[in-house]
Amino acid sequence: MKRAAVVVVLLFAVQALAQTARDSDWQPDSSDGRSFAKTIERYPDRSRFATYITALEEVRAGLHSNSVWNDPITRGVHDALDFHLTAAVGELTTTSAALGSDASTAEGASQYLLNGFTPERFAADAVTLSYFDAAGTHVVSDEQLQAIPLAAVEDFKVRTDTAYRLLRDMEKPAFATTASAIARINKEWDLFINHGPAQFPWESFINGHLITTRFDPPPSHQWIIAHPMVAVEITKRSLSDLRADQSIAVEALGHAWYRFAQPPKEAGLRWFGIAAAVGIHADRKPSWGVIGHYNRAVTAGLLWQSKTAGVRVDDPTIVLGVDLYQLVQKKVPEYRDRLRKISGAK
Repeated sequence: MKRAAVVVVLLFAVQALAQTARDSDWQPDSSDGRSFAKTIERYPDRSRFATYITALEEVRAGLHSNSVWNDPITRGVHDALDFHLTAAVGELTTTSAALGSDASTAEGASQYLLNGFTPERFAADAVTLSYFDAAGTHVVSDEQLQAIPLAAVEDFKVRTDTAYRLLRDMEKPAFATTASAIARINKEWDLFINHGPAQFPWESFINGHLITTRFDPPPSHQWIIAHPMVAVEITKRSLSDLRADQSIAVEALGHAWYRFAQPPKEAGLRWFGIAAAVGIHADRKPSWGVIGHYNRAVTAGLLWQSKTAGVRVDDPTIVLGVDLYQLVQKKVPEYRDRLRKISGAK
């Protein structure tokens, strides 16, 4: 009877230990020299990408030197873990060689992530409890872990956890750099949309095809194509004779360039542009010339006209413009608000 009771107790103990090996919430002892906590204590300066290669090589070397893996039954699990540690070290080493041994962690990790390598190779699936990529050839299943000594299971789990956390820790500077870049680009787009030159649909379409830029940031320049604006032309034939005429000015073809402050501020966008323009009038022939821009505050130019009554060909007019697109963009919401107020009053 006592023997049966002892067997039952042992069975429960083994089952509890096996469950611990399978528990996805398992955490290593932070005082264990193999743990991530102790590993990073030995490598306090992790600003260089190569530091993580050394740390992972240490994890792999410990796997080979630990006697718990001497039992032939552990060979499959041992080799699977060794395969992934070797692959990770190899991938990081290749990246480091391409960037230089003094590459920063952010620089190296960014390149590592761009190549598609992730710490997930060392993560346990919470549902299937299979380690590594289930579609790969070097997979460790829950059944395999239950078949090997618990000391080997513990060593396996501690080392996979340390490798996973090392790679996650390595990613942090890259993610911080990426987050900072995204915030800067987002601000640049806000500046570009709210303070840059307006584009009509055909300009946006053509610029999207003609100007190539890397993904994310706004372009550094754009074409101005058949862009109309409301204009006032001021003619001065003598000191006592000033004449102001309303017209439509069309910028036939031109170009604009942008300069963003680093980091961008509310007034962090400066842009200037120049375009060949045509002035369209109700009472005389079209005029021609150039119009320049400096931000949205200044739109001015000079137009000349062929000889007509009272105007000589060499008598230029000063043109001041208001962008139609920006005018409509501003006025339409104002008119909608007024309409809502009138409708509400009724």
